[in-house]
Amino acid sequence: MIKIDGKKIAEDVLRRVAEKTTAQQNGKLVIILVGDDPASRIFTEKKVLIAKELMIPSELLVMPKSVSEEELIKKVKCLGEDGAVSSIIVQLPLPEGISKENVIASIPANKDIDNLKGGSVVLEPAVEVLREIVGIYNLQLPDLKVSIVGRGMLIGRPIFNYLKDKVKSIDLIGKDDDRESIKTADLIVTGVGKNGVLKTSELKEGAVVIDFGTSMSEKGKLVGDLLIDREIEGLYTPTPGGTGPILIAKLFENYLKLSI
Repeated sequence: MIKIDGKKIAEDVLRRVAEKTTAQQNGKLVIILVGDDPASRIFTEKKVLIAKELMIPSELLVMPKSVSEEELIKKVKCLGEDGAVSSIIVQLPLPEGISKENVIASIPANKDIDNLKGGSVVLEPAVEVLREIVGIYNLQLPDLKVSIVGRGMLIGRPIFNYLKDKVKSIDLIGKDDDRESIKTADLIVTGVGKNGVLKTSELKEGAVVIDFGTSMSEKGKLVGDLLIDREIEGLYTPTPGGTGPILIAKLFENYLKLSI
């Protein structure tokens, strides 16, 4: 399979962001990281670095794993009322014992850069990543059979909702669902966070895989959901260097829209 160069795509997106950034986009971006999840820390640090490169005012709030749900929600609401803050990111996943639904509900729609609860003027970054790749590779959505592996609120559900009326057929696959549609799918999107949940031996020749899943291997390396156990023709996003950089770049596109 041929790798989709996510780093190159992200560079192009960030170049567009830099060209559009003006003194009017001066609202602060606040990123909240709770706990010490390794993959979350990697992505958070990249967001902070890019904000600095773009000269976008940002702040990283690191809260301990022991923080209570009440304390976290209080902090998010405080940021929501702060006129100097234009965008809020609550890095997921959250530690066990904290309801992500309750925390997300406390983010004002006009500052919800991830559009986690809906109602924001921006699309979910994962949907924007999909749109970017579809455009670059001229994928004709009405002709595509699509399988989405994982029903999560960050990847599976928003992409399903975006594509359901645009493609030939679509299947949203949960943990215990039938996976038969994967064998004939033209486009497979996965976002489970478990290496090997999708294998090339399941795919047809010419398939396109957009892999949002991230986890740490036993050797401490960042890996995706896709396991290449058979060489086939097609395209895929590698991990690292695939969807991750584009996701972060798309967040900054959303920042521009929210900070006008």
